[in-house]
Amino acid sequence: MGNNLNQEQLLQEMSEMRAELASYKTEISSLTSQVNSLKQVLGSKGAEPKLQNITSRRRMLKTLAVGAAATGALAFTTANVNKAYAASYDPAANAIEATPAAAGYGGLFQTGGLANIRLAPASTAKFANGTPTDGNSHQAGELYVDSDGTLYYCYSGTGSDSGKWRILAGTSTSGSLILFSNPDRFVQTNYQNGTGYGIGTNPGVVNGFTPLWAPASLSNTTYVKTYPLANKTGQNGQYIPANATGVLGFFSVQAMDPNTNGGFATLWPAGQPFPPTSTTTFNAVPQYTSTQFSCSLGTGGAVCVASRNTVHVVIDIAGYYL
Repeated sequence: MGNNLNQEQLLQEMSEMRAELASYKTEISSLTSQVNSLKQVLGSKGAEPKLQNITSRRRMLKTLAVGAAATGALAFTTANVNKAYAASYDPAANAIEATPAAAGYGGLFQTGGLANIRLAPASTAKFANGTPTDGNSHQAGELYVDSDGTLYYCYSGTGSDSGKWRILAGTSTSGSLILFSNPDRFVQTNYQNGTGYGIGTNPGVVNGFTPLWAPASLSNTTYVKTYPLANKTGQNGQYIPANATGVLGFFSVQAMDPNTNGGFATLWPAGQPFPPTSTTTFNAVPQYTSTQFSCSLGTGGAVCVASRNTVHVVIDIAGYYL
């Protein structure tokens, strides 16, 4: 009697398996139809997809997740959809939309490869003076990389105007400010100790020039001192990396000429013309003056200093831009 029951159970299981196989066959037929439709869509655009031998949903998803040779794992486009095969073409459709669970993320890009994510720059310039030139409406939260690599963020926009944008990074920006834990001294022209004269390169006074604004002689190193700051370490160990774009600090001078009633000193990026400005002013000897400054790093990661009258110079750095 027990054997008869086992046979009945076996027949029941076989019947259920047959039904499940029939269901798989139907699913495979449906997937094959979808793949053939996709081939027709892409084939009409001159691109034959490499989707042969896809016979199961698992294999199809694996192909999408891993990606074929020289092909992204997921490559979707809405801009060039063949409208003949689309039930309803929407020019404002998004290529990918993801809605996370309550404690999840809309997208998580794992580490590996060259970077977690890359925003491809535009092929032609889209922004002029910080405003998009495409004539489209934009919304807050958009990110865009222009053709020169400048990264823009739309911080205000309702989708009915061009929006308001800020530059987050680019060749025309100074970058982010990285402050030292404590300011450090990188230049002091009158410093003396047992190992040498001066902190930093080019010690000694900055000789004062006589003409008031930018004489031709200012191209002469007699009147212009150049102080490299990039890839340098300060007196107390703070380091400015070689790719720093600018510095924030304090510029101090000590008047040295007893025959003067005062003057001004100017600091500017190396390799640039002498600017008709003053970074700090001073009165008669032996006055010290100090002022906060920020300055781009010029040729060789350096700054230049010139003075209306002879001075000693101190440059303390609080941080750098990168």
